[in-house]
Amino acid sequence: MADFLVVFGERSWVGQRGLFKRFAASVMVSNRTPHHVLHVGFRPAPRPYPGEFGCLDNLAVAWVGHWRNRAQMRRDLGLAIEASSLETMVAAFRNYGESAFSRMRGIVTAVVWDMESGVLNAFRDKIGLAPLVYAPGRGAHQGVALSTDPEWLGAWMGERPEVNASRLRAFLSGSTDQGYDDFIVGMERVLPGERVRWQPGSVGPKRRFYWQPDTTPLGPADDLPQRLVDGLRDFYDTLEARPRVVAMSGGLDSPALAALESHWGGYSPERPLNVVSMVAPGLPRSDESAQISEIEAALPIRVHPYAIDERWPLQSLAFYARQLHAGPHFHPEEYYVDGYHRWIGERFGPVDLLSGHGADDALWCSAPYYLRSLARTRRLGELARAVRHAGAGFVAREMMGWGLESLGVRDELRRALAPLRAWGAGGHPSNRAMPWRQPERWVRQPHGEQPAQHTAWSAPGANWGEVRLGRLRTWKWELVCRTLQREARRNSVNIEYPMLDDRLWELCLRIEPQQLAAGGRQKALLREAMTGWLPNAVVQRGKHGGFDAVVEKALTRCEAARIEALFDASRLAQMEVIDSKRFLDVYRSYRLATLGVERPFLGSLALWQTIAAEVWLGWLQKS
Repeated sequence: MADFLVVFGERSWVGQRGLFKRFAASVMVSNRTPHHVLHVGFRPAPRPYPGEFGCLDNLAVAWVGHWRNRAQMRRDLGLAIEASSLETMVAAFRNYGESAFSRMRGIVTAVVWDMESGVLNAFRDKIGLAPLVYAPGRGAHQGVALSTDPEWLGAWMGERPEVNASRLRAFLSGSTDQGYDDFIVGMERVLPGERVRWQPGSVGPKRRFYWQPDTTPLGPADDLPQRLVDGLRDFYDTLEARPRVVAMSGGLDSPALAALESHWGGYSPERPLNVVSMVAPGLPRSDESAQISEIEAALPIRVHPYAIDERWPLQSLAFYARQLHAGPHFHPEEYYVDGYHRWIGERFGPVDLLSGHGADDALWCSAPYYLRSLARTRRLGELARAVRHAGAGFVAREMMGWGLESLGVRDELRRALAPLRAWGAGGHPSNRAMPWRQPERWVRQPHGEQPAQHTAWSAPGANWGEVRLGRLRTWKWELVCRTLQREARRNSVNIEYPMLDDRLWELCLRIEPQQLAAGGRQKALLREAMTGWLPNAVVQRGKHGGFDAVVEKALTRCEAARIEALFDASRLAQMEVIDSKRFLDVYRSYRLATLGVERPFLGSLALWQTIAAEVWLGWLQKS
């Protein structure tokens, strides 16, 4: 991935670090403030995201990403066909101002400095796939350093990194806040779709969202499934002419991409599309080999399986010693996905890897919001079908909760409703008492500090598109994007995410809950769109599950002794972020609960995040 480090401020402050081993230019600001300079360090890379730096027409520009409609914008601006990306971006900014970035399709994260006015603008891509962090100047230094690489920015900041305990507690608690403060004190993030501006004479940056998509519901429309397929085709048409491989599971999202690519790419049984799949034949609860074989029999594809049975989280602690300034590893999958991506590179060379990641976000609606939406619009027939699908207890609980929220009395009656809530949970007995899903049991909350925020999916009367757009700006989504970026950066794999295309999201943000979860089935729109493309058994298939069994294997058997040792001398406990004794008590109860469990999975994400934070903190303090 290409990266830039941009430092703006007084000459003495900008030049005090010896980090710029490879930089493009040092540029003086306007005569009005001649003592200020902009120093840009640029590290080129062809993939996963290329980039560029240059100066033109009194603008200094550094950007990285995949700008998918630059040819169209070049034509719209009346530029010659040989005009470079830099020339096109500068012309777009001069003609459209900051709205140029809302017109750009794809992943574009950029810093633009106007040398005449002295104004510095930073733009992060709409979905958040390319990171952008900054560190304001301290004390008398009125400047700022920005980078697409938190590690590079941390190195420029220089001092031994100080951990932001509040952000760490929020991480451990599963917070969905939209805060700017990062894991390292003095480092802040730019939110997806946001513009941050530094202006001479102003105190602090000015923020606004340059990307403000329309979230007005489209209403019932019979052509939505075809519009979804057309949107994916539109994305495919922007891809470069390189060999493609599809990362496919046994579910619905990635098989949909395999079906479309195999058709649009003109593949046949004699010339099949290459598909790669993670399988776990030694762990039946997580293995999707049978489902993958069923799809292979129906499409002109050739499946290349990659077994992950013997590659589990925490197997090598050294793996977690990289990219420390980006924070702890949010998801346990990173360890075995790293091996998967290296294997793909070794087997196929430089290819575009198509991933179905993002469909769970773009084409999904929370069950509570869906049910409440049905009640608000008095769709009693569909509500009855949802009762049959989800169970009367669950639906009754949600309807009662919605009514109490509307009256503003839910918080006061939560204790009274506790028995009903437990009854509605149903299923495995442990669903009613799973302390390992409740990090508040071991995370310490200092007196006076705001507790973790958990953004509601189902505020009464809220527009579903606005709710989901707000979720893109939370720390929960930030951590997802950092996981994807880490995975791609490690092995320079060019991963394409059709389901995270900004144009597709502009469509999906306007689709109503009743269409996303029609009849109580999640991804109903995708199921309808894929009818005729995939076998009906695949289209109607429920979620088989993830690789929870791999994580359980690591946490309860393979790495149990290592986890016990980590928390016997816990650095998190020394920081008074957690109570290590309580954590170990809960962890041990989780180990006992997994004995003999077949389904459902008990859920280990809160445990994992505490373990990951402990490992991260250890490496950070050693660095």
